[in-house]
Amino acid sequence: MTGALLPAAMITLLVAACGPAGPPGQAGVDDAGAADEATRSAPRHVLLVIIDSLRADHVGAYGYERPITPQLDSLAAEGLRFDRAYAASSARGQSLSALWTGRLPSAGGAVGLREATPHESLLSLPRRFLRAGRRTGLISNVPELRERAFTRGFDDVEVDSTPGRWTGGLVTAKALEILDAAGDDPSFLVVDYADASEPHLPLQDYRAGIDAPVPEQLLSLPHLRGLAGQLPADVREWVGFRDLVARYDAEIAYVDACLGALVAGLAQRERLDDTLLIVTSSHGIELLEHGYVGSAWTLYEESIRVPLVLRGPGIDAGNVVSDPVSLLDVTATLAELYALPAATPSRAAGSDAGRSGTGPPHDGSGDTGVAPVHGRSLLPGTTSPPDRGAVISELVIPELCILRAAMRAETKLIEVIRDAPVAHRVELAAGYDELIAAMLDGSVPRPDPFGQPVRRELYDLAADPTESADRSTSLRDRVAALTAVLADYAERVRAQAPQARSAARRAEPPDPATAEQLRQLGYL
Repeated sequence: MTGALLPAAMITLLVAACGPAGPPGQAGVDDAGAADEATRSAPRHVLLVIIDSLRADHVGAYGYERPITPQLDSLAAEGLRFDRAYAASSARGQSLSALWTGRLPSAGGAVGLREATPHESLLSLPRRFLRAGRRTGLISNVPELRERAFTRGFDDVEVDSTPGRWTGGLVTAKALEILDAAGDDPSFLVVDYADASEPHLPLQDYRAGIDAPVPEQLLSLPHLRGLAGQLPADVREWVGFRDLVARYDAEIAYVDACLGALVAGLAQRERLDDTLLIVTSSHGIELLEHGYVGSAWTLYEESIRVPLVLRGPGIDAGNVVSDPVSLLDVTATLAELYALPAATPSRAAGSDAGRSGTGPPHDGSGDTGVAPVHGRSLLPGTTSPPDRGAVISELVIPELCILRAAMRAETKLIEVIRDAPVAHRVELAAGYDELIAAMLDGSVPRPDPFGQPVRRELYDLAADPTESADRSTSLRDRVAALTAVLADYAERVRAQAPQARSAARRAEPPDPATAEQLRQLGYL
């Protein structure tokens, strides 16, 4: 299915939920009574499942040949799959912050590495659901989500503090416990699994289920990164590298089983048929497609194209949307569907207490220009223009790399403002703390996040899905069009997002424990 973004049955449900059409940027909800009526028409519960580091092309429903995601594939067959969904960033903190706020990293003030969190001037998605009167919960084994900026607005929080300590199975069990405690109260629950992230050391039973040779000695990620820029052409055929991919796939298979247990738990509690279930990922990972392994260095497809599946009452089974969409659109869609309060209140936000107030109309999807600062609702009519324009992703770690990408139809432009060549990434990461200190004392200038690009790359994804042939010199008209999109985005951020300027928080050297976590996750 191309064109209309949601199938007919879901459109009927959602239009009823949204109420009468209003001006762009509003949900069409005129008063608290209309808001109550709108939310009664929508699924009673919302469950957002995030599988960290899961790239779309390692999911069966997206064409992967290994049968490692039967549960997610089943949900895709029962619901709506977005074939080209893009994370806001390839850095986890930036991407999750964008999902929480419905703003791209620069527009929402969530740039950098460790300091990228939802900005305090914005009401995050959990805070908006809380104010709409819903029971909210967050369960995860992603330690970064312990930050107050992420947990604010959740009634129930269960987040591990140590990477690798909680298994996905334990996360699932804790999620079901929170569901039981919530009873039948309308709920918004986020479950985020870290099990497919580095260092890619899966449970042995799951690795044994992957048909790939096992080397005598595991190929370590630090060793492989140390060879970056000098790897032979046949490296992807090495037994060690094939095992590395198999280990990643085994982790995906395990998380998929956890997802199946979570869905089964919903069904056993007779909640599945009244739940809008959304499954996606924070970002993907590089597996030497462009000479490196890891994340938060590039904006190529393997780093930002992620699965996005919606299943719930009124969603026709088996439909596929081929148009590019952003994960920011998920936030905007939920805001419109559930008539949530505005992300940017018209007056002081105050406390998250006082759950009965509806607040001002939401503004999460009101931007109809070609360079969206916010997400755009996937709903038809009031806030989605016939031409949705471009999808933007960005990676802004001023000390390491600054990139932006604009995707429109099958064309993708990447602007590189601060480059991090493959051969220099290990050295850059090793000197990260010293570089922060130098920028803080002024001995090294801090780059302008919207400075002039040192390079532009253009890809025709229809003809070149692996982004191996830069067409920027031969397709100058497309370069110009998407360059204008990114320039427009920069102008909008400067003009319309003052909180982003104040939120370009100056990174400080992380404490030793945090630095070690970042290294374990492959960011340093």
